[in-house]
Amino acid sequence: MVESIARAGKELGAASGALKAMTSSDDVTVLEFRLDSDALQRRVLELEDFVERVEANAADTIAMTEELAVAKDRAEAASQRAEDSEARTRAVLDAVVEAIFTLDTAGTIESANASAERLFGYGTDAMIGKIVSSLMVAPDGLAAVWRDGSIEARDQILTFGSTLECLATGQDGGRFPVELTLSEMTISGEPKFTCVVRDITERKRADEVIRKLTLHDPLTGLSNRNEFHRRLDAAVKRADRQGTEVALLLVDLDRFKEINDSFGHPVGDELLKFVGKVLKEATRETDTVARIGGDEFGIVFSNVRNTELISGTAERLISKLSQPPILDGCLVRSGASIGVAVYPSDSTDVDELIRLSDKALYEAKKRGRGVYQFYDEVMDARARAENILDNDLRLALVRDELELHYQPQLDISDGTVIGVEALVRWRHPTRGILLPGEFIEHAERRGLIDEIGKQVLLIACKQAKVWHDEAIRPLRIAVNVSPNQFKSKDFVRTVRDTLKQTGTDPNWLELEITETAMMDETDEITERITQLTQMGVSVAIDDFGIGYSSLSYLKRFPIQKLKIDRSFVSKLFTSPEDAAITEAIVNLGRNLNLSAVAEGVETKEQADILRRMNCSSVQRPTRN
Repeated sequence: MVESIARAGKELGAASGALKAMTSSDDVTVLEFRLDSDALQRRVLELEDFVERVEANAADTIAMTEELAVAKDRAEAASQRAEDSEARTRAVLDAVVEAIFTLDTAGTIESANASAERLFGYGTDAMIGKIVSSLMVAPDGLAAVWRDGSIEARDQILTFGSTLECLATGQDGGRFPVELTLSEMTISGEPKFTCVVRDITERKRADEVIRKLTLHDPLTGLSNRNEFHRRLDAAVKRADRQGTEVALLLVDLDRFKEINDSFGHPVGDELLKFVGKVLKEATRETDTVARIGGDEFGIVFSNVRNTELISGTAERLISKLSQPPILDGCLVRSGASIGVAVYPSDSTDVDELIRLSDKALYEAKKRGRGVYQFYDEVMDARARAENILDNDLRLALVRDELELHYQPQLDISDGTVIGVEALVRWRHPTRGILLPGEFIEHAERRGLIDEIGKQVLLIACKQAKVWHDEAIRPLRIAVNVSPNQFKSKDFVRTVRDTLKQTGTDPNWLELEITETAMMDETDEITERITQLTQMGVSVAIDDFGIGYSSLSYLKRFPIQKLKIDRSFVSKLFTSPEDAAITEAIVNLGRNLNLSAVAEGVETKEQADILRRMNCSSVQRPTRN
């Protein structure tokens, strides 16, 4: 087009030059040819028209060129944006922690990010083309599905759920847990999958820590109560399948509270860890050792074919735990008692089995501690009887079935009644009158002795007030106080409140305390006795001579009377040793300005010999 425009311009210029030559020359008189003016005019018009068309085409061309240039600029900008977007996307994919793959419907890896390289240890080129299931141990059937590219296979992949857990295999062959997330997408009309893989090793470790905290005792590392019950259930089911037995041992430490009080809780904790270690070392890998309470442990022996194994293990544990360990620089003397019940011979119910082993443990404690005891039916009958007694005794406290009988205390010189000792009796609705030996020890074990003591003290003070109001010569009433009751922090306040409530003169009340109650917490005992005597209440030592204490407490405590135990009095004529002890007690009391009362004096002969010993008073027994 440019060349045509040039030619037309040359022709137009030549014609214009010829015309100018003919009109401007004064010398030319004859024209050798005639120019057809009409033809020339047409030719000029044609040339002008051609030039206009060329100019129009040139303008269009320029416009098109400008549009092309703009379009090119736009295309180049779009291409740059696409490249920038792709770079940003790639940077994001490479920066994320999760490994990301794109897969075809057969599970073939088409692309992978940098995290995939880091996670699996392969280069990207090495992973592209692999079946993704070759990198992971996927759920059953998933690998086979990925090898099938059909629509049915694609649908089946999604039925596995969008997220699943499996084990991944790195280039070094090591396996680690991962979480796999699948999502479907379409690229250029083709179905594809995005596969996101997360390393969940740390999460699994945290889950394991949580599981251990849930199922294990944090102090000893042993199974806790929940895990103990679970494993006991499992052992019982296994025994049913195998035709074997399960032995359940409950181990309870002796004197653990005393150890905590004496050495402190850190030493107590060290003792618990020591015991846990001993129990683990004495059992098999298949057995379960658990800490199920404060100082109580449980052992589940599974696959037991004879109980000799259990007896031998229990004996070794008793022996080992009786040897005092040195913990935190302290020599700690403890020991343990063990109760044993066997499935299915003792019970086929797991909860009942635990209850029976606990009964066996209780029996072992009653036998003096440091022993083991298998459950038997006689023991169960005894336990049932104790439960009945416990229930009846609690009802007795509510129904006021306790009453007092009184033994007179006499001046040995003239037989005058100078006081009485209040002895509790239980008027049982079906069994009649029960003596203290039939229920007091049980009350001590079951924590009822404090309430019984309060009721006895109240009844005695009321009776003392009645005698006073009836103008009977003042009689001091002696009331026995159990060691546990006397050690109660509220004991002195209870005595003061009872005297105030009943209006009883404190000088009419005497409290009898055994020697064993005087041995512990010397400062507190001294303070309690001092407070009582300051109120006007007198204090006597009951059953003096049969304890194992030092006589030094006689000068430390403000007591007024010694009561000689009836076991010495009954043998005054048959045992020179008992007679000598009795006389020594009388002389000791006189030298310390303490009165002495001999208990259980039944005959004139006994009274006569006590009179010769200068014993000041005696106490006669009652017949009920």
